[in-house]
Amino acid sequence: MKIGNSKMRMKAIKLFLAITVYIPLISLYPAYAEEGREKVIIRLPEFIIFSEEQLQEAPPVKPEKAAPFKDLKGLKDDVPTPDSMTTPDAKAKENLKKTKPPQALTGWVYGNSVALFLATITGDEPADEALFKSGLHFYKNEEYKKAVEAFKKLIRKYPKSEYVSASSYWLAESYYAAGNLKDALDAYEDTIKKYPESDYWDYAHYSLGWLYVNEGDYNKAVFYFTKATKSPVSSLAYSAQFWVGDCLMRLKKYEDAIMVFHTLTYSGITSKLLNEKTFSEGIEKFVDGKENYREFISRFPFPQSLLINTALYGLGVSGRGMEAGGISFQRSDIKGIKNVVWGININTDIKYLEAAMYRTALAHIALNRMEKAREEAKRLKQMNPQTNFSDYIEFEAGAHYYKNKNKKDALKIFQFLAKNTLQPDLAPVAEFMVGEILYQDGKVSEALSSYEKAEKNQERPLLSIIASYKSSIILYQRHEYEGVLKKLLPVKGKSILAKHKDDINYLIAESLSALGKYDEALSSYQTIPNTSPLNEKVQYGRAWVYYKKGLFKEAIESFNIFIDKYPKSPLREDALFRIADSYLGLKDFSAYYKAYVQLIKEYPAGSQNSWIALQAGLVMYKEEKFDDAAAVFKNIAARAPKSKEAEEASFRLGWSFFRMNDYKKSVSEFSNHINNYPQSPFTAEAFLKIGDSYYNLKEYAKALEHYNNVKYKHHKSPFVKDAEYGAILAHKQLGNSEAARTEAERFVKKNPKAPISITLQFQTAEELEAKKKLGEALLAYRTLLSISETSEFSDIALYRIGRILFETREFHNSISSLNQLINNYPKSAYLTDAKLKIAESYLQIADYENAIINFKKFVSLYPDNANAPDAIFKTAAAYGRLKKTDDAIKTYKEFLAKFPEHKAAPNAYLSMAQYYRNDKMDKKTAAVYYQNATELQNEEIAAEAQYNLGELALAEGRSDDAKIEFMKTCYLYPKIEKWGSLAQLKTAEIFEKEKKQTAAFALYQRIIDKSKNKEAVQASGEKIKDLKGAAAQ
Repeated sequence: MKIGNSKMRMKAIKLFLAITVYIPLISLYPAYAEEGREKVIIRLPEFIIFSEEQLQEAPPVKPEKAAPFKDLKGLKDDVPTPDSMTTPDAKAKENLKKTKPPQALTGWVYGNSVALFLATITGDEPADEALFKSGLHFYKNEEYKKAVEAFKKLIRKYPKSEYVSASSYWLAESYYAAGNLKDALDAYEDTIKKYPESDYWDYAHYSLGWLYVNEGDYNKAVFYFTKATKSPVSSLAYSAQFWVGDCLMRLKKYEDAIMVFHTLTYSGITSKLLNEKTFSEGIEKFVDGKENYREFISRFPFPQSLLINTALYGLGVSGRGMEAGGISFQRSDIKGIKNVVWGININTDIKYLEAAMYRTALAHIALNRMEKAREEAKRLKQMNPQTNFSDYIEFEAGAHYYKNKNKKDALKIFQFLAKNTLQPDLAPVAEFMVGEILYQDGKVSEALSSYEKAEKNQERPLLSIIASYKSSIILYQRHEYEGVLKKLLPVKGKSILAKHKDDINYLIAESLSALGKYDEALSSYQTIPNTSPLNEKVQYGRAWVYYKKGLFKEAIESFNIFIDKYPKSPLREDALFRIADSYLGLKDFSAYYKAYVQLIKEYPAGSQNSWIALQAGLVMYKEEKFDDAAAVFKNIAARAPKSKEAEEASFRLGWSFFRMNDYKKSVSEFSNHINNYPQSPFTAEAFLKIGDSYYNLKEYAKALEHYNNVKYKHHKSPFVKDAEYGAILAHKQLGNSEAARTEAERFVKKNPKAPISITLQFQTAEELEAKKKLGEALLAYRTLLSISETSEFSDIALYRIGRILFETREFHNSISSLNQLINNYPKSAYLTDAKLKIAESYLQIADYENAIINFKKFVSLYPDNANAPDAIFKTAAAYGRLKKTDDAIKTYKEFLAKFPEHKAAPNAYLSMAQYYRNDKMDKKTAAVYYQNATELQNEEIAAEAQYNLGELALAEGRSDDAKIEFMKTCYLYPKIEKWGSLAQLKTAEIFEKEKKQTAAFALYQRIIDKSKNKEAVQASGEKIKDLKGAAAQ
């Protein structure tokens, strides 16, 4: 028995290399492809919010094949989003609004529509005051077009009205509110030019400052706010001074900004120093002239300066009124009061004070004066323990440290704020920044935790979306693709990530691809335009998906586009390999070979070349191109003898010669492998194959030696069972029957469920059956079934059991066993024989009805089976046993019509002749069928038929014809002793009846002398005695 055709134990390899001629390895460093190899992992870049600087990314998992992109092109390097969306917005807490003139400045009835009502019912046109108030009414109700018309009408119709300056200003405000900035600008400048003595002169400068702030022209804004700081209206001057500082901050003139803010926050005047006397003296010092009380009130109506208004109003009502004291207020007279009221405002308008101190701290941070900034924050906290701004100052300090790469101090600040800030919208931003720093330090798990905390905190919903995006990148780098999809799918359409639409679709596509959801991955790739910076990665990813789906034509096309468009891509080598492998999938071996030649030509020193060459050899081997495979394996071992690939190539070289049936070379190569690579994982298998080679060379003693080497020196190897099996076979070939039997029994006992145990058990049963030790064979087959009822031998074992039972005439048990085979193994190759054997068993136990049923079923199922004629013939015989003569004759005729040359045809003719002669009493037809039987090539049947023809003639009284037919039996079939001796006996009897005793005596004596038919000899003896007795008388 040869072992060369046994199933090879090697891993499944995808490649198939169709090379039919010897190709030296130098011209084919061939390719590789294996299902287990994963797609190249694309490294994703870092991104940050507070800096556009590209930082080092977390260490990626090393890919198994092809170098990753070394640059970080593609995904955006950062997530540059508006500060108002992602950074802590302290200004939103300030709630600082543009200062406007109080409506009381031009009359108490702001928005009063009485004048409009009177005009409506009287038909009179409103007077200037009513017209002015109607304009204010429209302005308040945001009907700016009507407001403009009212104010313009007043200016046009009442140029001398006391409301003209106010109307000019509110006209500008109406334009501004309506978004008509050019007209607003002209109207503000018109107010300044035409009404320099008006209180609105200062407000116009102030509003122009705001206009230029909104236009982003901070230098002009500074100019106009500075003009407004000279206003005697303290609250306006104070606010203007604040916005001068704010604009200087925006212009990054931090020193100047600090000086301005210090004028607001470090005044030496406090409310504690302001007693009534000081206050009164200050007023009297700067007052000269005479004004009525109402005019005084109109000049100081500011809600932001209630202390002033209250105090002055008190002077009036306490008997020290303006008219009584001869006091009047002119614009030029009251500018000196600004220093006094400035100090009052510092202490009464806390929000401006805190905002100024906050900006002072920011300016110090911008100048890298971190201690100064901290001092300002401390001072702010002392002044107002409940302030919001101290935490924001801390955050800005942390951001400054971060931008200047002092991540250690930045991390401390952000971690503290994340845990301790009382500002709910500041916590998620701090948490996010903790994540940024930890990510840059490679602490991706901790970074992910911080990002997810920011993501879950809905105080900053836009930041939450960005945190989801950043979390998804970490999850992608960790190959947690389900998590990537969970993060990105809900946010991919959010406007905050609009710039990253392609990035998100790419990450989604890559994750879907990694999860094997290739159709969905293709859909996501296709959403990314060809103009995207990601197109290189997208093109590769799309091609990879086609490759993984087995759409090799599409994969080839996509990979070719990739290498044409990106000839210097680090993935070019891998793309070339995939092209070749795709041709292999299409079984286009010529194109496959050309693609690999290109690959090796471009990358002769590729790190994977030895491995690729090994795979090429394995493909050749798999396709049984053993000469080509041997050449490749030999060159690998020669070129890089110490490589891991050379080790396996050496082993596979031995296998190649083994499969070519060159067992001497296989012994040599397997031996070289063992000597050159003593630590090889293939050593045990090499010893086994040396044993197999010697076995096939019929050198059984050497084979046994190497099998025993595996058994005893590599007893933990998975090949021990094969070696034990080989040893058993070697013992048998050496004639060591007892040793073989003992080893086999030991093996089966030790490994009852092993496939080889079942094989051994089957071989034992076969040998016993062949030796006609049917009882032992029956037991052996049953033992095999007890080991496994699902082995490759189970069905044949059941059939053999049924057959043995049939042969030992245990027909009922035979039927049972064969039915078990039919029921348990409906696809067995032994079903036809089993079904025929069941019918024959019924025939043997005289259950003719069931015999007929099963024979007919057999013929119906297998009409072309070689045993179908026998089944029909036996069906006819069964009918005969049942005395169903007509059915029997009909079936015999069917048999003869279909199979006239069948070996049983003579029996059919003979049986039909008997039925016609004995049952139907049709001797003429019987004679025809007897004659038919004699004409076929079965002498035994022909002799019997010939004899019966003689009997038919004798029965009809045709003695001469009978003698002729009987004599034919003797002379035509001399070897058929039975019917020849009986024919002679019948002929002698005819002679005796014809009184031809001499001829009769001679025939009787001849039978006695030459016949071996005891019945004929005995009858002839009796006849001679009778003849002698008659003669004696």
